[in-house]
Amino acid sequence: MSSADNPTLGGGSPPILKDLKVLVNTSSETNALADITRAARVIKKLFKPFFEIREYPTPLGPVICCQPAGQAAPILMVAHYDTVVPVSRAGGYREEGNKVFGAGISDMKAGIAMAAALAKRYKIEGRAIPFGVIIVPDEEIGSPESAPILRTVARSYRLALILEPVFTTGQYVMSRRGLTKYNIEIIGKTVHTGLSYERADAMLAAAQIIVAVSKRHDPQRYFSTNLVIDPLSLVGKINAVEGRVKLSGEIRTGSETDQQGFFSWLREFISTIRIEGVTLQLVVPEKGQSSPVTVGETAQRYERVLQEVMTGQGIAPDCVPAHERGASDLNRLTNVLPAIDGLGAVGFGAHSTTEWIDRLALAERTKLLWELTNRLSIELSSWSS
Repeated sequence: MSSADNPTLGGGSPPILKDLKVLVNTSSETNALADITRAARVIKKLFKPFFEIREYPTPLGPVICCQPAGQAAPILMVAHYDTVVPVSRAGGYREEGNKVFGAGISDMKAGIAMAAALAKRYKIEGRAIPFGVIIVPDEEIGSPESAPILRTVARSYRLALILEPVFTTGQYVMSRRGLTKYNIEIIGKTVHTGLSYERADAMLAAAQIIVAVSKRHDPQRYFSTNLVIDPLSLVGKINAVEGRVKLSGEIRTGSETDQQGFFSWLREFISTIRIEGVTLQLVVPEKGQSSPVTVGETAQRYERVLQEVMTGQGIAPDCVPAHERGASDLNRLTNVLPAIDGLGAVGFGAHSTTEWIDRLALAERTKLLWELTNRLSIELSSWSS
């Protein structure tokens, strides 16, 4: 049976779009625990006919792990079901011509629907499913709770396929920049602006840091920075000297050397700020951080298989450079498991209220994932670990 004859794989066919509609209409904004829990139940129901399902509870929602019953599988498909924007803001599933809109539809409800479509087809054909699926609830904030579970589960597999979205049918991702989040706590004294003799202005210190950090942006080195003022730290009075400010920042780099260099510079710069009555503290949380990903020899071997499959389908392979993508669970799998990322839907407007996917491209990408999974399962059975 060809993929063209099998209705479970067609991106424009009712089965996959029906599942996608249910997924999109079930809101699952990161940190909205009630919605996340409800979405987890929907996902488990979708995958239950094909897998043994194990649930790992975390403070941010359950990690859902799907394993083919009674067998070991060489491939792990990785997805997440949390979204940046809830359904209440982005709206539910809706079709407009070739575009399909909805909260988190590309990033990455469509990827989840693609994995379910493949499992359904294997069952229809009476074949063993060569992959497991892990779906996490906190990827959009760096997988702080699910990362240890993801890494533990991944060690039972040979290769990970990550279902993040891309912009064209031929795109995929092999490397990503690292992402490190940090906070700067600035404590001064909140007073009336007229009391200049008591002026210990935390906002003045914050302004100096923001200007200095912005000058560190260097796209030629895949080095980008972002720093914002936490709005909850402001008293909101125009006639008051700010007594407390919290800056939340992130640094994205292509190497750990650049990461370390940035924080060495930042600590030194903070130490030079001299405002009487103002203290500053740099905090780098342990959770939610992502190391840079480079392509190892084993991953390159799997990449060549992907390129061959794409070429066989008349698709020009296009590996996206690391500096054009943010972090993903690919970063969390560094030094654990070789992986190919960017195997989800073709989509646009991720993290926005106008997020959408290309309906026709969904058919092509699902067929690509099917052919790749078949080919890799054969290759992995012949290659040594």
